Amino acid sequence: MKPGGRLALLTIETAPDLSQRDQTQAASLGPSAVGADAPAHELVRRAGLQVRHVEDLTAAFATTCAAIWEVRRSAERELRAVEGDEVYDIEQAKKEHMLEGIRLGLLRRSLVVAERV
Repeated sequence: MKPGGRLALLTIETAPDLSQRDQTQAASLGPSAVGADAPAHELVRRAGLQVRHVEDLTAAFATTCAAIWEVRRSAERELRAVEGDEVYDIEQAKKEHMLEGIRLGLLRRSLVVAERV
């Protein structure tokens, strides 16, 4: 990235200040990247970028995730015909797990904007 170049990163990560037990549970409920050793903004900083903005978008993400789950549920028969039972069940379970992680305060959706200086 050239100097002045910007990066916007939207990610699902563990909530801050979790116990080891809660971090382990968060990792089991979220996508594979949730197990990172630091928050996204810290990883971006370590990569040599200057973090310009960090925003917690968890509330909006929870609404979107629940809506996707519901739309998929309402189209279950059609989706099972196209995706197959296994894929349908896996995708619904992923959404359920993420929603549980959000409800428990273990997962969050973050926007990080950074710049190469």
